Amino acid sequence: MRVWQIEAQQLLANAHYDQRRYDQSLTCWVSSLELAQGSDNYAALCEACLGMSNILLADQQTQEARQVLELACNQAMRSGLNRLSFKAGLYTANFLAQQNDLAGLAQCLLWLKQLPVDDIEETLLIDVENTRARLLCLQNDTQAAEAVLQMATARAHACRYLWGSLQAQLIAADLAATRGQLDVAIAAGHSALNAAHEANGCHFLPHDFMLKLGCWQEECGLLDEALATLEQWHTRQKANLLARHEHKCRIAPSLLRQLSLLLQVMQLKDENKNLRTQLQASLVPEYAT
Repeated sequence: MRVWQIEAQQLLANAHYDQRRYDQSLTCWVSSLELAQGSDNYAALCEACLGMSNILLADQQTQEARQVLELACNQAMRSGLNRLSFKAGLYTANFLAQQNDLAGLAQCLLWLKQLPVDDIEETLLIDVENTRARLLCLQNDTQAAEAVLQMATARAHACRYLWGSLQAQLIAADLAATRGQLDVAIAAGHSALNAAHEANGCHFLPHDFMLKLGCWQEECGLLDEALATLEQWHTRQKANLLARHEHKCRIAPSLLRQLSLLLQVMQLKDENKNLRTQLQASLVPEYAT
């Protein structure tokens, strides 16, 4: 199957996604997936799975998102492309962090650590370091988390990676709160909020960020500040709920069923290939003798 047909579907899928036309985007990714399967184009299979994961997460289909991310990592490894494996692993790590799956996140970060980094962009390496710091913070290993976070912050500043710096500031706030240093947490929270405003990226802040900041302010007796912060959080939360209600059927059930069947077939093919590889490996010594 011609590569240009796959690339055309990928471009259409991304264009629809940018316009929040999730049904159309998912349909294009499914077409790309089917075309790639016909030619064993593992790189395109991985890209399709990563693209679908964004749509599924936007529609809160977390079980399906987990499944496609697992398949994405498998296809990336089969492609032999290190950068693609790193990208798939980072997508998966972010998902596991959002789901608070600490065991899965630790395993994913260990897998990423084993990959070569010679051809990996500095920004992606900073993202991984920030994710590692977040895991250590959640595990209450504050000393190790601080060391990793300092390194990530320095690297982000050195290459002027605003998103990396913002993530580091958010984690620094959580780290200070974990240590009971709420005044430091509030200062770091304000620093992150200012950075987000300057980069016009407030919509990238986690949904619970303003809630946590307001609670820290309340615990420190800063009642007026806490009230203002919590009002901002409530306004944003209300807008999110309204948007979710407006687009509650962004992915048609029939399309989800089609995707589910396609993923099952893909998973079975993966398992079959793994069994063949294991069988061939087990027969090599026998033939060698």
